Amino acid sequence: MVATQMAQFGWSILGLTGFNCTTTVVPAAVLLIRLQIYGPKALKDFDDPKANSEIVVSKLSETRSLIASYGAKHILINMFFDISYSRTLSKKAQLALKAISIVRNTALVTTIDNWNKQVKVLLFPLGEALTDLQKPEKAAQFGITDVTNSCITRLLGNTSTVNIVCEDPTKFFFWDPYHPSLSTKVYEQVAFLIYDFIASHLQ
Repeated sequence: MVATQMAQFGWSILGLTGFNCTTTVVPAAVLLIRLQIYGPKALKDFDDPKANSEIVVSKLSETRSLIASYGAKHILINMFFDISYSRTLSKKAQLALKAISIVRNTALVTTIDNWNKQVKVLLFPLGEALTDLQKPEKAAQFGITDVTNSCITRLLGNTSTVNIVCEDPTKFFFWDPYHPSLSTKVYEQVAFLIYDFIASHLQ
């Protein structure tokens, strides 16, 4: 049905237009809009995370209105990814980013509650899904054996940076050591989860 990579620092919005065929919904057209808000670059968050989160959510509302204007009847939104997953940050920075993620998700839920109910909104718990997929026993089911280190190792020199790529990227959960970027296998698993999530809510 739909397989899409997640915007790791933001929301992905998936608008579906479809028609009923017995008990299933068959998409007649798919409109995908990705709204990325990069946490580490949004420095205003650290000064006033609540105010900036309201701006972010207002942009989300504008995008939702655009999708609805194209005739979408169902919209899938990924809960804001926990940007404290940026793995080389200090504990203080991680706590600050986690707070920003919580504020944004709270604003997101509040906004969705006030939206026009003519468009059905599905809120996918992306953070919970990734936490579950990262469990060693779960990751092993789709061939990943390293859930803590990243495939890429960065060696910082005085004048240059060298990136060393692992021999088998398919064995790693994380791709990049500085961002919560994930391997292709993880994205595939997320796509399957989203497929099942949509199917279970649109029957």
